Amino acid sequence: MLNPSASAVPPLGRNTWMGWATVLWLSLVCSLALFGGLFTLAPVDKTEALQIGIAETMLRLQEWVVPQWNGHLYADKPPLPYWLAMVVWQWFGLTPELARLPAAICATLGVAVIAWLLQRVARRELPAREAWLRAALAGTLLALSPGWIVFAHSAVHDIYLSVAITLALAGYAIGFCMPESPFRPRRWAAWIGFWCGVGFLSKGLLGIGLPLLIIGADCCLRGETRRVILRPLPLLQMGTAMLVVISPWLAGLIAGRRWDYLQGFIGFSNLQRATQAVDGHHQHPLFYLPVLLALLWRGGRCCCPRCSSSGSGAGPGGRLQAWIDCSSWRQCGCCSGLCCSARSPPNWPGTCCPSCRPPYC
Repeated sequence: MLNPSASAVPPLGRNTWMGWATVLWLSLVCSLALFGGLFTLAPVDKTEALQIGIAETMLRLQEWVVPQWNGHLYADKPPLPYWLAMVVWQWFGLTPELARLPAAICATLGVAVIAWLLQRVARRELPAREAWLRAALAGTLLALSPGWIVFAHSAVHDIYLSVAITLALAGYAIGFCMPESPFRPRRWAAWIGFWCGVGFLSKGLLGIGLPLLIIGADCCLRGETRRVILRPLPLLQMGTAMLVVISPWLAGLIAGRRWDYLQGFIGFSNLQRATQAVDGHHQHPLFYLPVLLALLWRGGRCCCPRCSSSGSGAGPGGRLQAWIDCSSWRQCGCCSGLCCSARSPPNWPGTCCPSCRPPYC
């Protein structure tokens, strides 16, 4: 991941104005891309309409524990997005399109985290001005990604899961992989556990398993990190923070004896989805593996200044080539998103967005 032999962080000094310029620029981009047209369209497909209907039913029944719809349990998804929609409706009134507001705010948070993390990485080896430019570029590319725009405009669970995983891994990178920050296993292990818990409330066990799988794979390659994070105290802190987040909801389910919901949620929503294709997606589980590997390879060269300059020189030409690599990498991601939307059923939300619609739709 990050190079432990990098030099100390240079002071920001006179380039503080670049930070404010980056904040203003990303605020403008997010306001146009993620909030533009947020309330003008009706629910774009049956999935979003279903999620809005569930949140509306829970608000009407004042049910904060068990998602319900049309008089039946809905054990497919956890309740965090429904809670956020209910809070927004209680403040601003019951308008279905307002359920998208938390998704847009969450997507903006993801853009801010990516830009901030990349700036912290780049400033160790680059001038402050160029580090801020890279942060602005990274945030802009994420905010303008078709998939990010679509899910920021949709009241579904995916954007919450993505941002929770991003925050968990950002805490791991800052707390355990950056040489200028001494190891603080208690603080950052608790941070990782907290956002894993938020990911669980967003979309189930995937919110816990995916970030821990990535952290575990990185620990296998980094002995110094493995020796710090895989100790009893950091693991205890991580597990405690995770339980603090998810235990109130689980306690409510157990106190209400909602074993039927737990059986459906754990069985169908997590285990079955992890072991076989459902909902009409018949492609092999390894279908997206080549695309994922390609994105990781191109992205690694762009995000790490040392790697991006090693193959093309450290001068202006090398920096320009790194920017070209970054743009081509993101274009690869956008094209992959278009291919994924073409392979998905016609009711996939991306097919309702003009920029993501396959030519034959």
